[in-house]
This record gives sequence, structure tokens and C-alpha cells, in this order.
Amino acid sequence: MVWILHSISLELFYERISMAEKVQATFQSDNQHCWNMRPPLTWRPPNNLSADKQLRIIEHLQKSQNLSELFDQFTQVLTTFVKLNSITFINVHNQLHVNISHTNSDCYAHEIQLSDNASGKILFYSSHPWQLSEISLLKRFCRLFQVILPQIEHIDRLQYQLNHDYLTGIKNRQNFDENLSQMIAQNSRIKTGLQLLLCDVNNFKQINDQHGHLAGDQVLQFIAKTLLQACRKTDHVSRYGGDEFAIILCPAQPRSALNVIERVNNQLPLQAIVPNMELSISSGWADWHPGMQVRDLIEAADQAMYRHKIAKPVATLAAQGQ
Repeated sequence: MVWILHSISLELFYERISMAEKVQATFQSDNQHCWNMRPPLTWRPPNNLSADKQLRIIEHLQKSQNLSELFDQFTQVLTTFVKLNSITFINVHNQLHVNISHTNSDCYAHEIQLSDNASGKILFYSSHPWQLSEISLLKRFCRLFQVILPQIEHIDRLQYQLNHDYLTGIKNRQNFDENLSQMIAQNSRIKTGLQLLLCDVNNFKQINDQHGHLAGDQVLQFIAKTLLQACRKTDHVSRYGGDEFAIILCPAQPRSALNVIERVNNQLPLQAIVPNMELSISSGWADWHPGMQVRDLIEAADQAMYRHKIAKPVATLAAQGQ
């Protein structure tokens, strides 16, 4: 299951600002939806979070484009009202343990209802015991956070759908095209090594014809999972189209692509996704060289994969490189 853990430490913030200089938010004129930071003579919790202030906070939070940005903005506003050591937002479906470096911190946890009927939590940590007035204020801020959260979750879902393949859950062709262009541009400036690895499922049409398209879908899902496990976190694994997959390896050493292929080939013969049929792939890779464009690199990797495929490979054969 997917979970998101985002934590912001505020320790350095309060070390640099003395107790007499801590900031309380005061809003500018009505036609400006932002706040002006003014250091009061002494810091004290606000007695009233007016409806007008709450509306302006909501309008500011609505500008966030993703959950991480929303939480950053939420924390920025909250810390002008409440003294904190740290704050953590947890969105999980299973139990999660969080280690806090401030062993003497007092924690207040507030549950947040998510749009998928799951629940998350916001954990507030302070060096002093929470007062009832402070907890009341935290609850009001959490309600403001809850108002914006469905909108941000909807944006996150749209962004995920735009960049991921529906069937396999890995990145899609659009994301691959964008990443490859970015990696080539990056290596044109700073050479860290770049390889493109293409993979094709052998006898995939036969699998669909003999065992049905649902079995074919299971094969594609398994191949995608196997490729992800065989790659590093810095690599980009995508479904290129149909039964083809693409992996952008950056940074890359001469054997980077071959190492991935060997790890994948060691796993595939052990699996029996479809009866009486050994699962295997054809693979080809190419190194990026200065002057090569996106099309040049794809064609080089595609030709290497084609040479491997016509050689009628078995699982133990090494892929072709270029």
C-alpha cells in the first residue's frame, strides 16, 4: 500500500529567533491574500482565529499544487500562531512508527479523514505540554487543512494518471519521453553516463491467443514488477508500448544495463505465470554519446533489442548492447 510521510523540523527556526521575536501572522489589506510577518514585543497565542483570517488561510492553501506543497504552506501559516518543535503528516493504510529525535517533546495527534475512506494523522510536537487553548487552535487549523485536502488529493490523482500506466502502475510513454529528453540535456552539461534499455516479452501474442488477455495482463504486470525490483531508485522504468518496456539508467557505468538484464533473467524462469510456457524477454541497450538526440538513442537500443530477438534467446542469453 502507498503511504506518504512528510516531516518538517522547526528546531533551527526557533533557535535563530528569540522568544521575544517570534512571529505572529497579521494580514494585509482585504485585496491581498497573504500575510505580513511582524515581530511583536512578546509572543502569545492568539485569542481568536476570526472567520476572515480562516478564509484567507484557506485561499492561500488552495494555491498548493500537491500534497507536499500543501503541507509546507500549512506549516508556514501554523507556526506563526503556535510554537512547535516539529510536525508530521502521515497518510498510511497500515500501522507506522515514527522516531522523533526530541525525546522530551509532547505530542498531540489529530486524525484526518481521507477521500478513500482511509485516515491519516497530523502529529504536533512541542517542548512544553500542550495547553487546552493551544489544542483548540490546532484542531481549528486541522479543519482548515481538511477543507483543502480533497482538492489536493484530486490533483495528485490526476498527476499520477498523467504519468503512470494504468495496467502496470509504472511510468507511461509520455513520462518516458519527458525523462529521456531531460536526461540527455543533463548529460550534455554534466556527463554522468546514460544508457537506454529496451525489453520485449517473447511470444506475447501466443500468450494472449492461448491463455487469454487476462493472462497477458498478468504477464505484463509481473514483468513491470520484476524490472522495478532489478533497477535502482535513480533509474526510470516505463511501459514503452504494448509488451515493450523502457529503462533509462542514469548515472550509468558500462555494465549497468547488463546487470539489470541478468537480474531480470534470473527471476523469469522461476515463474509460471502461464502453464507450459517459460517466460522470457528480449533486451537491447545503447549508450548515449555526445551529439546523440532522443531519436538516435531509441533507434540504437531498438536495433540492439531486435538483434537479440531474432537470435531466438533463452533466459540465460545476454542481451545485445551497442
